[in-house]
Amino acid sequence: MISRTRLKIDSLVQLLLGAGGLAAWATNNFVLALSLLWLLWLWQTGSALELWLDYRHHSRKPYLLVAPILLVLALFSSFGKLLLAICAVVYIWHTVRDYQVVLRRPRSFWEL
Repeated sequence: MISRTRLKIDSLVQLLLGAGGLAAWATNNFVLALSLLWLLWLWQTGSALELWLDYRHHSRKPYLLVAPILLVLALFSSFGKLLLAICAVVYIWHTVRDYQVVLRRPRSFWEL
């Protein structure tokens, strides 16, 4: 079972990296924005791999299949970077949704 703390930290880091990337992009600091996008991609790929290997979390498997393709596309085109950003937003949405599901889950038998 995925812990609340793990998902809380994962959500927080992803939201901070995403918000930092948007803030950097809005202030025309494109190098920082691109660096934060790459860090976000790296964090999300590691998170998806850990969720898949440890918990067999099936909603992360498509991301693991698409992430290497997005990496290659992003290295060679601006459109690939846009696709990488869109995929990052979708992954953040999945993580926040999973965190909400875990928050609704009872912590013990006595809470049922």
